Amino acid sequence: MNLHEWSRRWWHVLPPQAQQEFDEMVQPHSYVQPEPGQRSESAIQADIRLTASKEYRAPLWRNNNGAAQIVDPKNPNAPPRHVRFGLGNDSARVNAAWKSSDLIGIVPTLVTGDHIGRTLGVFAAVEVKTPGWHLTPGDRRAQAQAAFMNSVTAFGGVAGFAQSADDMRRIFNNV
Repeated sequence: MNLHEWSRRWWHVLPPQAQQEFDEMVQPHSYVQPEPGQRSESAIQADIRLTASKEYRAPLWRNNNGAAQIVDPKNPNAPPRHVRFGLGNDSARVNAAWKSSDLIGIVPTLVTGDHIGRTLGVFAAVEVKTPGWHLTPGDRRAQAQAAFMNSVTAFGGVAGFAQSADDMRRIFNNV
C-alpha cells in the first residue's frame, strides 16, 4: 500500500489535528515565527478545527485557493497548463470579487417539523485571521472573502471571520 492509498482509506476518520501534524511531517514548509504575544493564523486555524470537531462534530476542511502553471511530466516540452484551485475559484475576475474561506465544513444540525429526528448538515465557512485584525473598506481581499460569506449566509449556511475558537463558536451558534 502506498501513501496515497493509505490516505484515501483513513483520512475521513482522522481528527483535524492528526491531519495537520501528518501534513507538516510529510510536506514540511518554512515556518514564520509570529511576533511575541501574537498567535499565527495556522495555530488559530488548528484550534478552530479541533474545537469544531470536538464540540460540534463538525468537520472543517482546509480550502486552499489559488492558481498555478502545471507542466506535464510526460511531456515537459508542452506549454504548461494554467490550473485554478479552491472552492468557487472559476476565474481571476470572480476570485477578485468573491473569494472562498480558509475553512469549509458542515455543522450537523437536528431539525424539527417534517424532518424530526433527522440530522441535516448546514454549510459552514470560516475565514481565519490573526488577533487584532479588522475588516476595512480598503482591504479588497477581505471584502471578497466577506462577499463569499454573505452568499453562504444568504443560502442558509453559517459563515464569518474568526480570530479564535470562541469566534468560531459564535458563528456556529447561529445554526
